[in-house]
Formats: sequence, C-alpha cells, structure tokens
Amino acid sequence: MQKCKFTIWTTADNQTSVFEGEGEMSLAREEVRICYREENAFVRLRVQGESAQIFREGDYSLRLDLKRGETLEGSLGLGDGQGKLQTFTHKVNYSLSKDSLLLLLEYDLLFGEEKQKMKLRLLARQVEDSYED
Repeated sequence: MQKCKFTIWTTADNQTSVFEGEGEMSLAREEVRICYREENAFVRLRVQGESAQIFREGDYSLRLDLKRGETLEGSLGLGDGQGKLQTFTHKVNYSLSKDSLLLLLEYDLLFGEEKQKMKLRLLARQVEDSYED
C-alpha cells in the first residue's frame, strides 16, 4: 500500500458533496484498494473488474457490494441495530496510471419501493514520503 491523497465527489439525488483526504492505496490491474479515515470512521474500498465493495466502520457501519447490472444485498448498522440494504449498480468504471486512479461508481440504494440514485467519483494520486531534516 502506498500513501495517497484523494478527492471524492458523492452525489445523492443530485446533491453533491466533496471530501478530500489522505490514505493508502494499492493499484494493480486485477484489484484496486483504497483505505482512509474520516472524522468518525475507517473506510475501505476495493474494485475488481466490474465489481466494487465499500466497507465503513465507525459511528455507523456500511457494507455495499456493487456489480454492474446486478442487484446485491449489503448492510447498514446504526448503534446496536443492523439492517439489510440492496443496491442496483449501473456503472463501475476506473482508469489507472502508474500512480493515480480515477473511479466512477453509479448505483441505486433500494429501500423497498423507494430508491436513491448515487454517484461516487474518486480521484486518488500516490504521494511520496517526505522526510524533514
């Protein structure tokens, strides 16, 4: 895993928020992994081909399994409660270079008859360790 800086643009029902941070990433053709900390959580993201997994542990927990063209089950936990959550995935696209990743995920969160359209765009770049004398 290499240190990285990233920006994530998350759009939920046409409302976009931006999160910038630092974490670690591993870029390989067969699997991409990114791990980072938020204020109250630790997040892991893994992408393989047309599939992605998002894991969040902290003030709430989240597990999303995404595979293009499929409806899959995940989970959402608040406090001591744990519930099931389904997703339908429209896109899992990414582009790799030697030291950067551009990722686009488009999916629907399904709550019975209701759905929330989600789009996650992530740009991550490897950073070199800098040492001060």
